[in-house]
Amino acid sequence: MLSWPEIDPGFGGKEVLLADSQDGVGLDSEGPRLTAPGDVKGGRYVFGVVSVTPIKVGD
Repeated sequence: MLSWPEIDPGFGGKEVLLADSQDGVGLDSEGPRLTAPGDVKGGRYVFGVVSVTPIKVGD
């Protein structure tokens, strides 16, 4: 999960990557991968992403 302030350039400005290929090879059989490259331990490395739904929480 990612929060808006993490990726908003005016706040954290972290890089987030939703990859549909790796080393020039499509990830068709595995599905896309979501990662936050700046994460030290890679805890948010997610593979087989089926959908991405941006939601607004609060005001």
